[in-house]
Amino acid sequence: MASQEVVDFIRGRKVPDTLLKKLKTTCLALHAVLNDAEEKEFTNLQIKEWLDELKDAVYDAEDLLDEIAAEALQCQLEAKSKVRNCITCTFTCSEQKLKSKIEEVLVRLDDLAKQMDLIGLREGVGLGGNPLPRIRLPTTSLVKETRIIGRDDVKEPIVNLLLSNDAKGNEHLCVIPIAGMGGIGKTTLAQLIYNDQRITEHFSIRFWVCVSEEFDVVRITKSILEAVTSQKCDTTDFNMIQTRLKKGLMGKKFLLVLDDVWNENYGDWELLKNPFKYGTLGKGFLQQVDENKEMEEIGNEYFLDLVSRSLLQRSNGKKFHFVMHALVHDLAKFVSGRFNFRLEGDYKNNIINKTRHFSYLRSQYDTRKKFEALYKAKHLRTFLPLQLHKANVDLYLTKKVPQDLLLTLRYLRVLSLSHYTNMIELPERIGDLQHLRYLDVSCTKIERSPYSICRLCNLQTLNLSECKFLVMLPSDMQKLINLRHLNITGTSIQKMPIHMGRLQCLRTLTKFIVEKDLGFQIGELGELSNLWGAIVISKLQNVINPTNALSAKLKAKRHLDELTLEWDADYNISLSERDILNNLQPHTNLKKLVINNYKGTSFPNWIGDHSFSNITVVHLNYCRNCPSLPSLGKLPSLQDLSIVGFDEVVKVGPEFYGSSSSNITPFRSLEILKFERMLKWEEWFPCEGGVFPRLQEFYLWYCPKLSGSLPKHLPSLTKFHVHECSQLQTSLPTAPAMRELTLKNCNDVFLKELPPTLQTLRMGGFNNLGVSVRGSDRLQPFPTTPKVLGIYKCRELQFPLYQCYSSLKRLFINDSCSSLISIPLDIFPKLDYLQIKSCCNMESLLVSEGHQPIDLVWLEIEDCLNLVAFPSGGLLAPNLTRLKVDNCPRLNSLPQNMHTHLPSLELLEIINCPQIESFPEGGLPSNLINISIGDCKKLISTRMEWGLQRLQCLKTLLFGNVNLDCWDVESFPEEDLLPTSLRILAIVGFRKLRSLDNKGLQHLTSLQQLFIVGCPGLKHMPEDGLPCSISYLEIEDCPSLTKLFQRKKGKEWRNIAHIPTIKIDDQVII
Repeated sequence: MASQEVVDFIRGRKVPDTLLKKLKTTCLALHAVLNDAEEKEFTNLQIKEWLDELKDAVYDAEDLLDEIAAEALQCQLEAKSKVRNCITCTFTCSEQKLKSKIEEVLVRLDDLAKQMDLIGLREGVGLGGNPLPRIRLPTTSLVKETRIIGRDDVKEPIVNLLLSNDAKGNEHLCVIPIAGMGGIGKTTLAQLIYNDQRITEHFSIRFWVCVSEEFDVVRITKSILEAVTSQKCDTTDFNMIQTRLKKGLMGKKFLLVLDDVWNENYGDWELLKNPFKYGTLGKGFLQQVDENKEMEEIGNEYFLDLVSRSLLQRSNGKKFHFVMHALVHDLAKFVSGRFNFRLEGDYKNNIINKTRHFSYLRSQYDTRKKFEALYKAKHLRTFLPLQLHKANVDLYLTKKVPQDLLLTLRYLRVLSLSHYTNMIELPERIGDLQHLRYLDVSCTKIERSPYSICRLCNLQTLNLSECKFLVMLPSDMQKLINLRHLNITGTSIQKMPIHMGRLQCLRTLTKFIVEKDLGFQIGELGELSNLWGAIVISKLQNVINPTNALSAKLKAKRHLDELTLEWDADYNISLSERDILNNLQPHTNLKKLVINNYKGTSFPNWIGDHSFSNITVVHLNYCRNCPSLPSLGKLPSLQDLSIVGFDEVVKVGPEFYGSSSSNITPFRSLEILKFERMLKWEEWFPCEGGVFPRLQEFYLWYCPKLSGSLPKHLPSLTKFHVHECSQLQTSLPTAPAMRELTLKNCNDVFLKELPPTLQTLRMGGFNNLGVSVRGSDRLQPFPTTPKVLGIYKCRELQFPLYQCYSSLKRLFINDSCSSLISIPLDIFPKLDYLQIKSCCNMESLLVSEGHQPIDLVWLEIEDCLNLVAFPSGGLLAPNLTRLKVDNCPRLNSLPQNMHTHLPSLELLEIINCPQIESFPEGGLPSNLINISIGDCKKLISTRMEWGLQRLQCLKTLLFGNVNLDCWDVESFPEEDLLPTSLRILAIVGFRKLRSLDNKGLQHLTSLQQLFIVGCPGLKHMPEDGLPCSISYLEIEDCPSLTKLFQRKKGKEWRNIAHIPTIKIDDQVII
C-alpha cells in the first residue's frame, strides 16, 4: 500500500517495525480472499456488508498513508529549496498520534481478518480461479443471403475498399476491423462480404477461421493451412505448419477472415503473422506496443475495453460522450454500494459517513439545502457536478460550498466547481486539501488562482479552461511536481509562471506564452519531453533566434496531436522569421496544425511535406506577407483546410497542389475547404485532371477581386457558401451531391443553373433572379425545389406569388421583397416554419376561403411596420406551437378563433403592438404554456377579460412595459387574474406600481420564480408575504425595494430571507 519513501518517513517518526510488518501481513491475508468475497457478495448479504467494511477500512488506511506521503514530499521539496531539511519538517500530528492512527487502522483490519473463516471466505477461489469455460459455437463462412436485408449500405464501402488501390501492393497488409456489441450482425456482415462474387473473383485464396476466446496460435495456423491446401494437416510441429503455410501463400493474393476475435496478446499475433510476409499483401500485421505505458494510456485501454464489450456505448451525435445501459448502471450501483452517491431529486437521500464519491446534476441555482447532508461524509473523495446538456442560462452555486463545506472535506481527491457564474474566487485555504488530484474550475469567472494552490503537491490535473477573467497563474507553479494536465485554453493569461520546464510530469499544457527573459523562454518546452494532445505556443516574436526555436524540441514530441503557432498581429517583421518557423517543425505524428499571424514571406519545406501523413487539419490565418500558398496538396490525410487573410496572394496555381509529376490526386482526402479575406486574390488556376474528389464543404468569403474559374467538377460537394465575391462570374461547379447553397452579395450567375439535388438555398443582396435547374430548359423567376429558403437584404427582389412552392418547409424573409404586400399561405402547402422580418410594406397574410389546414408549426413576424391583419376568419393551423409578433405598430387584432384554430399553441409572444385591444372572441388556446405580453398598453388594460385563470397548462407569464411610462397600474396582480398552475411570473416596467396585491398572489401555490424589474414606485410586498413556494426572487431597478431588502440590514429582509435564491440588481444571494 505504501511506497518506500512513506515507510522511511514513518520509521523516522519512531513507529515500530513490528507494527508495519503486522499491517503488511494483515493486508496480504485480506487480499487473498478478495476474489472469493467479490464473487459471493451478489448472493450473500453478510459478505456484502463485510466487504463494505473492508473497503471503508482500506479507504481510511489509504487516506492516512496519502497524508504521510504528501508530508514526506513537502519535506523533500523544502529541503531542496534549502528552507529547511526533512529532519526539521513538522508532521501535522505527533509521533504518538501517528502511531495511534496506524494502530487504529490495524485493529480494524485485524478484526475483519478474524471474520473471514466465520463467513466462509477461502483463499485462491472465486473470480481468480478457473471457472468452467463457456461453450461458444464456431462460425463458418456460409450465409443464406435471401434472409439478410438492410446491410448493403455497410457492406458496399468495405467491398470497395478491399477492391481498391488502398488495399493493394506488397508493402502493407490491409486490416479491416468490424467491431460492435454482441448480436448486432458482425459475423453476418463478414459472411456477406466473404461470399460476394466480386470478392471471390478478386482473391485467389480465401479462408475463414473462427478464433473464439481461446487463442491457440498453433490451432489457428493449422486451420489456415488446411483452408489454403484443402488437405488435412496431421502434424503438431508449429515450425512445419508455418513453413507449409508460407509456401502455400507465396506470391498469392489472399483474403483471411478471423471471426470472433478477443485476444490482445501481441506476442501471439507476432507468431501468427510470420507466414503472411510472403503473400501479396504481406507486411505489418500488428505492431508491438511499448511496454512503458503512461497511466493515461492504461486508463484509456481500460475504457476502450469497456466500450468494446458494450458496457459503455457512444452517445448518438456526440463524439466524446458515452452512455451505459440501465442494467449496467444498476450493476455499477450495486458494486459501488453506498460509497458512491448520486444526488437525484429529493435532497434528503441518505448520505453516510462511508460515502466517498458524490455527484449531482447541476441546476440553475444549487442552493445550500442541496448539500447539507454532505457534512456527514467527512471522508468524501469526489465532489463532481454533472451536466447532461449545455446550459443556456447562468448557473449559480451557494457560497457555502467553496467557503465552508469543502474546507471540511479534507480528503477530497476530485473537486469540480466548473460552469458556475458566481464562482469568482477560490478560498485561500484550498491549499489545505493535500489529497487533491483533480481540480476543475473551468468556465467560471475567477480572476486569479490563490497561491496556496502551489501547496497541492499531489495535484495532477488543473483545469482552468474558459476562465476568461483569469489573467495570471501563481508564480510557484513549479512546485506542483506531480502536475500532469494543465488546461488554460480560453483564459486571459499573458505570462507563464517561471521555470515551467521543471514540471517534468506534465503531459498536457494547452498554452505556452513565450517571453525573452530566462526561465520564460521557449526552451522551457524542451524540458517537457512527454507532452500530449494540443498546445498553443503564442508570442513567438519573442523567440530570440532560430537556435532558440530549436530548443523547444518540438520534433521530438511524438505524442503532440495539435499544434498552434502564433505571433502577435502588430509586431515588427524579423529577417529570421522563416528560419524560426523551420526550427519549430513538429513530429510527423501531428494531426492538426494552425499558424496565426506569421510575418514571413515564404513557408519552410516541412509545411505540406507528404511525410506528415497523419495531418487532417491545417488552418493558416493572417499570414499577410506571403505572396503564395504553401504546397499542401500532397498531404495524404488532409481533410480540413482553411486559408484566411493572405493579403499578398494574387494567384493560386500549381504550387498549391504540389508536384505535378506524381500520379497522386491532389487533396485526395480533403472534405472542407475555406478561403476568407483574400483581398488581392484575382485568379485561381484549377489543377488539370481530378482534384478535390472528396470535398464536401466549400467556403469562399470576402474575396472581392476573385474572378475567373473555380474547380469544374466536385463530385462529393454538399455545401457551398459564397460571400462578398462580387467579381466572380463563373457558374456553379458540377456537384451532383449538392444539398446546401448560400450566396450573399455576389454575382447572380451562380443562380442561373441550380443543381436538382438542392435542399437549402440562402441568398442575400440580389435584386433580380433568373433561375433554372440543371438539366431543365425552363427558366424560373424563383427557385421552387429547395426545402429551406432564406432571403436576406434583397429589397428590390420580386417574390412570385403565382408559383406553388410544393417542396418548401422553411421560409425566412428578412429586409427583402419591398413590393410584397401580402403573402398567400396556400402556395406553401408543406411549410412548417415561417419567419418574416423587416418587410416594411407587407400588410397581411392571406388564405383562400375554405382553405385546408396549413402545416405551420412556428410563425414569427417582426418589424413589419405596415402589417394590419391576419387572415379573416382566422388561421387554421392545428400544429402551430409558437406564435411571435413583435413591433407591428399597425396590427389591430390577432387571428380569430384562436381557441379552436390553434389547439397546439404553447408559446404566445406579443411585443410592441399598441393597437391590439383584446384577444379574439372565445379566448386563448387552452394548451398555452408560455405567454409574454410587452408594450401593448391597450391589450394589457383588458387583462381581466383574457380568462387566464382557465389556462391550467400555463406555466410562464411575462407582463412588460419597457417603453411605456404612462401606464397607471398601482396594484398588481388582481384577485382571480392568474391561474394556480403558474410557476414563473415576470412583472416588467410598471413605473407607477405601488404594491403587489396580497389576494392576487397568495393562491399561486405553484409559483417558483418571481421577477420584478423596472418598478421604481414599488415599496411594499404583500401583507402576508410572498407565496412560500417561491425558490427564486429577482429584483432589478427597484431602488425602494433594494433598500428594504438589503441583506441582513434592510427592514424587510426577514420577509424574504427564507427564499433559497435571491438576486437584487447584480448581487446573487444563494
